[in-house]
Amino acid sequence: MKFLENAGYIKRISDFEKKDSLQIIFGKKKLEEFVRRTTNAELKNSVLILLREYGSEIFTTQKQISIAQLSKLIGIEEDNLYDSLTTLDNLGIVSFTPSIQKETIYLSTPRVDKERIQLNYKKINESYLNSKQKLDDMIDFVFTNDCRFKYILSYFGEDVEDYKCGMCDNCTASDRIADSSVEYISDIILNTISEVESPLPESSVIKIVRGEKEKSSFANFEYFGTASNYTNAEIKIVLQNMLSKKLVAKSGGKNKFLGLTDEGLKLTNRKKPIEEAPNDYDKRLELYHTLKQVRKRASEKFLQTQYLLCPDEVLKEVVKRRPKTKAALLGVEGFNNRMFNKIGNDLLEAIERYSDEEKSERNEKDIPQNIKETYNLLSQKYTLKEIAQLRKVSEAIISMQIETILEYYPESKIDFLFDTESNKRIINEIRKGYSSLKELKERLPSNISYAQIRILAAKHKFTPQH
Repeated sequence: MKFLENAGYIKRISDFEKKDSLQIIFGKKKLEEFVRRTTNAELKNSVLILLREYGSEIFTTQKQISIAQLSKLIGIEEDNLYDSLTTLDNLGIVSFTPSIQKETIYLSTPRVDKERIQLNYKKINESYLNSKQKLDDMIDFVFTNDCRFKYILSYFGEDVEDYKCGMCDNCTASDRIADSSVEYISDIILNTISEVESPLPESSVIKIVRGEKEKSSFANFEYFGTASNYTNAEIKIVLQNMLSKKLVAKSGGKNKFLGLTDEGLKLTNRKKPIEEAPNDYDKRLELYHTLKQVRKRASEKFLQTQYLLCPDEVLKEVVKRRPKTKAALLGVEGFNNRMFNKIGNDLLEAIERYSDEEKSERNEKDIPQNIKETYNLLSQKYTLKEIAQLRKVSEAIISMQIETILEYYPESKIDFLFDTESNKRIINEIRKGYSSLKELKERLPSNISYAQIRILAAKHKFTPQH
């Protein structure tokens, strides 16, 4: 409406123009005769007050009048004065135009086809983007995890990196999202955006990390569903935190796209296991387990330790490269002819067999995303309590997931999950033999949990004993 008015196509009725207006259309003599003969005191007083207040101009000009003011002068209710003026209008004595109460416009030019309307579209677009940016800034203010006064100061251009007012809800809140959770979700978001190497809509990023399949392609992301236990609001708080730290940048416009800054790009994949490629965890885990079985059988055959036959780091490189020929296998760093003579052909056959059956095997053994994310945290040496807090599930559930991980990847390190003394006591009881976890629990101090026992029992079960 504003842009159409500026272009001269319409005119909005101003508050001044909305006032009541009146003009006496009777001649003076006829009006004197009406006043002398009428028996209606309110009509008579109304005419006399109009003449006294507006003089002779009211005979020639439509005058703006105030019903409220005139009613006080006459000494009657506003509704009664309104009725009197309407009656005078109906008698043809005056022309009374009541005010327009609603928003009103009228065309200030002849009607124009919409195709021929000429507007300042550049100004319209700039106005839209400016309004959108203001709205985005307000939304960011709501979801910021920083001091709110710091956000306001930053908005107006002040450099207040470490400022805290100590009084706002964020500075005084006891239930704010933990710093460890902020770091955890930030890592997931950074790696999700980096996976496509181009900006993603903010709404899509949130749906991907929360495991919402708006599009079928979302499920292909490595970190799909890894933050499913966090709410939209919590993820938005973390996003705002990342924006304030300039780890991500957000574009304007209708769809807000999130892209990595140089600082954010430096942090991607910083906590992933060195031996695991970002998008190939399941495949490598399964193949590594298979090749370890080949090595174990060869060690029994040649009466040599598994490490001497082929060290773990070399076997992991074989898994990474997946060679198909003798030359390719010998091209793996650390793999020599001595190793090939003993287990080379067996490794190549296992790799070939795995490649042929890879799809069906993956369907049968596919590790769920939630377990994969627990593995990532385990590889980063988070404690059991920390993993449970970050995943927002109980330690008992995490212990079951770690049990599955140890079945697939028995070389995983778990000693940092608990204190050394507890580990020793549990292992000693396990070595004595047991029929159930319950039996083990009864033989151990009450402060040792089922989660600890389950994990160490799995480690003992799946780790080859020398």
